[in-house]
Amino acid sequence: MSTKISTAVRVDTSAGKAVSPVCYGWHYEEIGMIGDGGLYAEMIRNRNFAEAGLAPGMTVKNGMYENIPHPEARHKAPEYLPELNCWSVFNTDGIDIRRVTIDEKERNFEMEIRTRQLPQSGLFGVANEGFFGVCVRAGMSYRVDLVLNCDAGGFLSVCVADGQTPLTEMHTVHYDAGKSRHRFVIRAERSADNGIFLIVPGQVGVMRVSFVSLFPCDTWDGGKSVFRSDIMQNMLDFKPEFLRFPGGCIVHGVNVDTMYHWKETLADVSERKSTWSKWQPHYMSNGIGYHEFYELCEYLGADAMYVAPSGLVCTSWVFQKGDSTDFTHPEVDVNDYIQDCLDAIEYAIGPVDSVWGRKRAERGHPAPFPLRYVSVGNEDFGPRYYKHYHAFYTAIKERYPQLKIIANSIIGNRRNSVWDNKRVHLSEFVDPSTVEIFDEHYYETGDWFFENFDRFDEYSRTGPDLMCLELGIESNQPSDILYESLFLMMMEKNGELHPVFAGRPLMRNWDYVNGELNPYYYHTNCRSWKTIHYYAKKLFRDNRCDRVFLTTCMRTDGKQLFDEKTVFAVCGEDSHTGDLIVKLVNLDAAPQHVPVDAGISSAVCTVSTLVNTPELPRTPEASECFGPVVRRIVVDFTTPFELPGKSVTVIRIHKDR
Repeated sequence: MSTKISTAVRVDTSAGKAVSPVCYGWHYEEIGMIGDGGLYAEMIRNRNFAEAGLAPGMTVKNGMYENIPHPEARHKAPEYLPELNCWSVFNTDGIDIRRVTIDEKERNFEMEIRTRQLPQSGLFGVANEGFFGVCVRAGMSYRVDLVLNCDAGGFLSVCVADGQTPLTEMHTVHYDAGKSRHRFVIRAERSADNGIFLIVPGQVGVMRVSFVSLFPCDTWDGGKSVFRSDIMQNMLDFKPEFLRFPGGCIVHGVNVDTMYHWKETLADVSERKSTWSKWQPHYMSNGIGYHEFYELCEYLGADAMYVAPSGLVCTSWVFQKGDSTDFTHPEVDVNDYIQDCLDAIEYAIGPVDSVWGRKRAERGHPAPFPLRYVSVGNEDFGPRYYKHYHAFYTAIKERYPQLKIIANSIIGNRRNSVWDNKRVHLSEFVDPSTVEIFDEHYYETGDWFFENFDRFDEYSRTGPDLMCLELGIESNQPSDILYESLFLMMMEKNGELHPVFAGRPLMRNWDYVNGELNPYYYHTNCRSWKTIHYYAKKLFRDNRCDRVFLTTCMRTDGKQLFDEKTVFAVCGEDSHTGDLIVKLVNLDAAPQHVPVDAGISSAVCTVSTLVNTPELPRTPEASECFGPVVRRIVVDFTTPFELPGKSVTVIRIHKDR
C-alpha cells in the first residue's frame, strides 16, 4: 500500500514561549429546549398557559412583523402554537377547555375547565403531553404543584397515565372556593416514556387552573435542585470553567420589551412569568432564572459570566445607515440599564445587608455567588454602544473593581469590508484602555479557517484579552468538529492573549430538533448522552499547554496555502508534567501519513484519536459518542505517523521518554 504524505510537521523546541492555557466554558441560552424540556426538570409544558402570542410590543401584517425600527428588514412572525399548547381533552366530549386572560400585559393566564358530563367509566380528563411525553419510572416519586382558582369548592384527581393505564397512583385533591395551592407527591407504579399527565374533574361545573407543575423527586443534589440528574452528571464530566448566561440574543431581544429582565425570574415559580424569545420554541418558562443560574455554576464548580442588556436591541432589527456601524436604536436612558446591572451584581455578590444581597440571602444563599465576568451587552457595536460601554465600565469598576468586564465586537464579518477586521474598531471606544476583554463571535464557512489560521498571530500582545463566546460553523459533520478544532489551535498558539472560549451549542432536545446541529449533549425526556462535539472539546481542554513552540506545517507539494489537504498542527508543553503535547487535525477523508519532527526519535506516548462520523447522524444511537481511542504506546518518530481520515489526534509525549 502506498504511503500518502501531503504535510510534514516540524516543531522547534529550542525556544518556546510562556502562555496562558485556553480557558474553556460554555454558552448557555434557551434555544432548542436546552433548559425547558431538558436540564430544567419540569415535566409539564406550558405550565402557566402563557406559551402563545406575538412578541410584546410587536404587530404583524401578512405574516411579517411591521412595526420594527428597520424599514427594510423582513422578519417573519413565527407560526405560534395554540393558546393551550400541549393541553387537550382526553377521552371525553363532556369537557371543554379554554384559556382565560387575567392580565395580558403581565402575561397572566388561567385554563378554564368546564365539565358538562362525567363519563361512566375509564380514564378521562384534561391531559398535558409534557415534552414529547411524560416519562416516569416505577418506584420513583414525583412532586405535583397545583394552583386553582374556583368559584365553588369541589374535588379533582391527578395521575400520570398511558392511555387507559394509570402509571402512578391517582391522587385526589379537595379544594375550596377561591384561590388555593396544593402540593403533594405521587408514586409511579409502572414505567413509560410517553405518558400523559391527567387532571380529572370530580363533578360537573367550572374550575380554573392557574399553574400546574410535575417534578421528579430525584433531581440533582438529592432532590434539592431543579436540575435533571442525568444531564447534570454529563455536564459535570466536562468540568467547564465558566458559564455564560442568559445569552446570546435573548439578552438584547428585538425591542425594549423583549430584553432580558432578570428581576422577573426571581418570583416563586407559580407566579413567575414566561417570556417571549426570538429563538424557538419562542417562549421560555424562566424556570432556570437568574438565581438558578448561579446555583448551576456552583454545582458545576464554574465561574459565572452574566451578560447584561446594554440598552441596545438586536442590530438586524434596527435601521442601519448604509454600510456603516451606525444603527438607529430605540431611545432609552442608559442609566436605567446601568442601575439594573449594578442591582444584578449586588444580588450575586453584595453583602447580606444590601438591598439585593438580602434578597439572595432570603432565597437561602447568604454567601456570595461565583460571579467573575460581566459582559456589557451581546453582539452590540457602533457609536452608541461605545458610549454605553464606557458608562457601564466606569460604574461597575467604581463599585466592583475585581470583576472582569467584557466588551462586544462587531458581529457579521462582512466580506471585503472593514468589518472583517474587528479590532480596527477598538479605537472607536470612548477610552480603548478600558477594553479589558474583547468578545469576538464567528459564524463562518470552512474556508474562513484556512484563510485566518494565522489571524490572531497579528494581534497586539498589549491589547485586550482574546475571547470567543460564540463560534458557529456553516458546515455539517464530519468537517464542523474539525474546523472548530482549528479555531482552538488558533487560540492555543496565541496564549499570550489569555484566550477564553465558550462552546456552543451546549445541548438540544433530540425530539425537538430532530438531530440537527451538533451540540455537546442531546437529551430526550428520559435520557441524555454525549456527542463527538463534547469529546473533541474535552480532548483539547484535557491536553492544555502553558508553553508553546513554533510549529510548521510544510506542504510536500510545495504550495504555500492551507486547505483540506493540509494537516494542521500545534505543539506545546505542560509544565506540570513536563510532557510535550502535539495536536494534529486531518481534514482529508483519506488517511494521511505525517512525519512529525520534534527532535525526538522515539518515546512512550499516550495517543488519543477521535474520528468523526461520515455524515450527520439521524438517530440517537448514531449521534452518541464514547470518546477517543486512547493508546499508550512507544512511537517511532523516525517514520511518518498515521492519521485516520477526518480525525483529531493528540500525542502526549511523556517526560520520562
